[in-house]
Amino acid sequence: MRSSEVESPAALRAVSVRRVAETLAAPDLIEPAFQPILSLATGVVVGYEALSRFLTRPVRSPARWFAAATQVGKGARLQALAIERILTVVGRTGMPAETFLSVNVSPRYLAHPAIAAALASIDPASLVIEITEEEEVNDYDGLRAAIVPYLRKGVRFAVDDAGAGFASMRHITELGPAFVKLDASLVRGLRSRRTLQAFLRAIHSFTNEIGATLIAEGVEGVRDLTGLTRTGLPLLAQGFAIARPGPAWPEMSPAARRTWLTAGRDRPTDDGALIAGSSCLQRR
Repeated sequence: MRSSEVESPAALRAVSVRRVAETLAAPDLIEPAFQPILSLATGVVVGYEALSRFLTRPVRSPARWFAAATQVGKGARLQALAIERILTVVGRTGMPAETFLSVNVSPRYLAHPAIAAALASIDPASLVIEITEEEEVNDYDGLRAAIVPYLRKGVRFAVDDAGAGFASMRHITELGPAFVKLDASLVRGLRSRRTLQAFLRAIHSFTNEIGATLIAEGVEGVRDLTGLTRTGLPLLAQGFAIARPGPAWPEMSPAARRTWLTAGRDRPTDDGALIAGSSCLQRR
């Protein structure tokens, strides 16, 4: 590209404004998808993370579209619209019994009226709000204040990317979530790496001590699903090795079921671990 053809920051912003406005005006451009969350203790799907796919051009990841909306002052509205689209599906199909729905919300928008209104249509007892990690939190007092009204209704919270950096661990200590999601980088290769196995046992002990349930995300390979299952720890897990995101409501794949059953024969038979696994969704 010649220098004269390089778009200026103002031109790029104008494009973002136009594309975000087009998406806000056409909700069908946001397609909800759901990924199951599996209990490794019982082999039962206990929850779903709700995701958004953008059919807008140019093709970009959801994170980039949400970031673009934030840059042009439409971040809360786009997140609220994505949530509305997700909950429209929930209202139309109903959720599988005994499952929860995890919805991603940026900490900066948690107290925004548009987000609160979008979340009002779901039973709070089945809702988990996942605090996203894409931005730094400088005001934990403000974030805790934003969380309180949801907690009073019975909503639970999850912290994402635990172990990926100081910020996520501080989220855990400051917010006391019901769920802690272990970063995918600490799951991949677990079966063959003793350091990762030791870390998993340590963070499971920590989350258990604070009354939270640990979710291993990014379980992409059969070996990782096998390794996690063989630990015998009452973990939850999600990733492509279990099922890919899809329309409501994806089930555990047959291949994942076979892997879980085979690996389960080698896991410890400690009754306490199985009891903890079966009650991992109880309220704190």
